Amino acid sequence: MPDHYTAGYMPTKYQLNLGHKRIAYAGAPKEFISIRLQALGYRDAMREAGLGESEQIVLDLDIFDYAGMLVGQKTTEMILSMSKRPTAIIFGGEMAAAEAQIIFQNAGLDVPGDISIIASGSTAMPVCKSVSPSLTNVCCVDDELLGRRALRRLLEIIKDGNSGSHKEVLPVKLVEGGSTSSPRD
Repeated sequence: MPDHYTAGYMPTKYQLNLGHKRIAYAGAPKEFISIRLQALGYRDAMREAGLGESEQIVLDLDIFDYAGMLVGQKTTEMILSMSKRPTAIIFGGEMAAAEAQIIFQNAGLDVPGDISIIASGSTAMPVCKSVSPSLTNVCCVDDELLGRRALRRLLEIIKDGNSGSHKEVLPVKLVEGGSTSSPRD
C-alpha cells in the first residue's frame, strides 16, 4: 500500500514552504484508514510548523459524500461559506481536487492565486492533467514499482507455497503542477 501518512504530510509541508498558513485538508471517507493516515500527516506537519489544532482546518466529509461523488462540491461549498478562507487545500484524491478546482474557478477564484490546490493520494495522472492549470499531486502508486513488487511476491508464494499475509508500504512522490503557488499578500 502507499505511504498514506506521507501523502498527507508531504503536501502540507510543501504548502507551508510556499508560505501558506491557512491550509485545509479534505479527505473522504473519513472512515477509510488511508484518509485517517493522510489527515494525521497533515496535522503533524501543521503542528511542526507551530500551527495548533485551532489553526488546522480538517473538513468533515463522510462515506455518503464519497459514495455520492460529492467531496469536491461539498468542500468548495464549505470553503466558499467561510469568512476567513484557507489559502491552500489538500484533497485526499484527484477526482475531488479536479472537481473543486473547476467549481472554484467558476466562482471567480484564481487557482493558484486565490487558492493553492494539491491532490494527495492520487493515482490517475490523466485526471491531474485534465484541468487547467494541472494539479500538483502526490502520486501514491508508482505502477511500475507496484508491478515489480507484486510479481516478486507472487514468485515468493509460488516458490514457498505460503500465501500468508504480507504488507509493504510504497513510497510517494510529489509531482508539481500549476495549481500551487505562494499565497497572495
